[in-house]
Amino acid sequence: MASGGTGADNGGGLTSVPAEMLRVGEDLDLQRVLQSVTDTGTQLSDAQFGAFFYNAIDADGDIYQLHVVSGAEAESFTKMPAPRITELFEPTFSGERTVRVDDLRDGPYRGHMPPGHLPVRSYLATPVIGRDGTVIGALLFGHQEPDVFDDRTEATVMAVAAQAAIAIENARLYEKEQNARRDAEEARELLRRHVAEVTEASLTLQRSLLPSEIPVVDGLSAAVRYLPAVAHSEVGGDWYDVVATEGDTITLAIGDVQGHNMQAAAEMGRLRTTLRAYLAEGHRPADALARTNRLTASDYSEALLATCCLITIDPRNGEASIVRAGHPLPVLQRADGSVTEIALHAGPPLGVYPDQVWKEERLRFGHGDRVVLYTDGLVDVRGAGTGGRLDELLAVLETLATASPDDAADEVLRVLGRNADDDVALVVCDIAPTDHVVTVRTPGQVALARSLVTDLLESWELPDLVPLATLVVSELVTNGLRHGGGYADLLMRRTAHGVRLEVTDSDPVAPLLVDADPDAEGHRGVMLVDAVAADWGVDSDPSGKTVWAELVPHLD
Repeated sequence: MASGGTGADNGGGLTSVPAEMLRVGEDLDLQRVLQSVTDTGTQLSDAQFGAFFYNAIDADGDIYQLHVVSGAEAESFTKMPAPRITELFEPTFSGERTVRVDDLRDGPYRGHMPPGHLPVRSYLATPVIGRDGTVIGALLFGHQEPDVFDDRTEATVMAVAAQAAIAIENARLYEKEQNARRDAEEARELLRRHVAEVTEASLTLQRSLLPSEIPVVDGLSAAVRYLPAVAHSEVGGDWYDVVATEGDTITLAIGDVQGHNMQAAAEMGRLRTTLRAYLAEGHRPADALARTNRLTASDYSEALLATCCLITIDPRNGEASIVRAGHPLPVLQRADGSVTEIALHAGPPLGVYPDQVWKEERLRFGHGDRVVLYTDGLVDVRGAGTGGRLDELLAVLETLATASPDDAADEVLRVLGRNADDDVALVVCDIAPTDHVVTVRTPGQVALARSLVTDLLESWELPDLVPLATLVVSELVTNGLRHGGGYADLLMRRTAHGVRLEVTDSDPVAPLLVDADPDAEGHRGVMLVDAVAADWGVDSDPSGKTVWAELVPHLD
């Protein structure tokens, strides 16, 4: 028996898609996208082999055909000619409809496979259609046994084809920024057409839209989690991200697009990708949020409502910039275990005012501090109002002060997420700035500075540097107090090969390296630094100067 859909409606259903093909902005390799689509379709349809015939467009606008295979060695197809446009193939390659044949040996399609093709009896093929109706390609699946594919299989591969169209156009989106608006419209249209998919496939799509890896940097340790709601079988719009941003900073992001359907998932993926792109380009959090808001406002014909919170952290010193668009307040757990919400200006959600500007606020995290971002599904309780379980969240975090971010995230979800009525996204980040700063105001405090240096070097397993480092600190801090207006800021930073010491004071005059008279009191400090440091220097401006020195262990 042969069957097929009508027209070119193959889009919008949900299916299980590997995360690699959805890492827009991270992996834009089209060949890997095509392979992921073919592998997914072959696996979900229980086909023995599958192929994706892709209509590529070169720089001159000419169309040529590529193909990838799954479930069979590529060499099995190399000697076969391209499929002839016969009654069997024409509906699919033209984008007209999906074709399913229960047995190619019985019926009008007998003999339609190319010479030398692997044995095929069950046949299923669906077109992959672009947002403008252009045929991107065709997915073909086969099996040596008859009657393998049924209605559900057909719906599944059509959903794979719909997602394939989205993934391919995402790659084009990054190559040509002007495609962003049309691509968003297409994603929305494709994802609205089919609403009946199983819960497992819905959750797989949700997870695949979230980043599969997060940056690893010294000074920060983060854990991320997503938990689907027990009350919904469809995907939601909750998301998180951790983005490496300009100046060696890291931005934590979390948000929630209103809705629990395919449209919410598509808009969530587009919103996260757009925001990530602006952050990666170097825009500050508030500016990235405003640009994303303007773009999404013009992209969607219907209102998009989404909350978001961004925290950009400098892992060297703990300085942070925070902006919040209608999202629940982040939670701060200080090193002493105390837990409180971070008081921030709210600002409206995205999608309310196209020209909205959000206020960016600053905060400094200390060693051992922890920040927790979450979506409202974690604390909202049906019938109990917004934030009904906030106190419970704060209490749970108090018991987890010494737990790792991963363990803390797991325990928070275990306690509060088991019966959540809404999806939950969660980010737990511990901060341990790599820069250590102390202000010295009296000569008597120089000993405290030496003690800090000693403790840090021993904790960093660099005890051999203690004598040199304490000597350099004594000289530079003492000179800073003597010439720099009564204070000296000491900064200590672990480097790849040793340690960097910086002493800042308010005197802009740089110290001189001169041959000091044996009886002279001055200039000895600079001579000592020059003698023991691997490198040193002075950075000055009208407000003061910073004398720095880099020390490395001696190699035996």
